[in-house]
Amino acid sequence: MTQRGVRRAEGTFSAGLKRVLDSMTGSPAFIHAGRLVILDVDDLGRALYAPPLFTAPARPVNIGRFEFLDLTSRIFFPG
Repeated sequence: MTQRGVRRAEGTFSAGLKRVLDSMTGSPAFIHAGRLVILDVDDLGRALYAPPLFTAPARPVNIGRFEFLDLTSRIFFPG
């Protein structure tokens, strides 16, 4: 018999995951929920993902919604 894991509420994450994010000082990183909602960002991630984090009209920031529906994403993700 297999045990089912406890599912966290959308928008929450463990303290251990926060410690991992805080320890990643040499690379940009963010924690996102299953539907690409950004939950937390480290300092380099905040600099790299500034357009969606600071200009996206919807809160909480959804990186998928930004990439496909926001016109400013064409500058951020050229091609």
